Amino acid sequence: MQQGRYRAVGPHPLAVFLAAGAWRLAGDRIVSELLPALNPEMALSLFRRVADLGRFEPARSVLPQLLSADGPFASLERLETGGYGPLLTQLAIVLPDEVALHLGEMIEAAPVATLSAQTRSRRDLVWTLEKLVWHRRTFGSAADSVRRLALAENETYGNNATGTWV
Repeated sequence: MQQGRYRAVGPHPLAVFLAAGAWRLAGDRIVSELLPALNPEMALSLFRRVADLGRFEPARSVLPQLLSADGPFASLERLETGGYGPLLTQLAIVLPDEVALHLGEMIEAAPVATLSAQTRSRRDLVWTLEKLVWHRRTFGSAADSVRRLALAENETYGNNATGTWV
């Protein structure tokens, strides 16, 4: 924005610009070294910033390793006990196809009792799937996952899996 003879840059655009540079130069180190050292609040801030970058290739090339068998999003149990649900919602913005496939496989393989036991991560699962149904490519998988969560409903308010499915 113009202010007299000087130009002012807001903090958010500057932060996004600097984050792009960091992911371009050290994306692998961000995932392997920085992320495990962050507390949950800082990790969420990191994921929100990478979501601000959208489908930025340097981040997209290293983030899928978080969905691997030893990553923080490896299982529904890890999502439930680790408190990684809010991060998954942000990750779905950057990797919609990969997250939809991963969540779809986990939810489809889980027994209804396991899905009913997802209480801590339940809101985040529904919110993540809501983001994914807006993409044409991920609609079918995400809708099927919402349906499975609705069959194992454990919430009573309107924006639960059943309300979202309806």
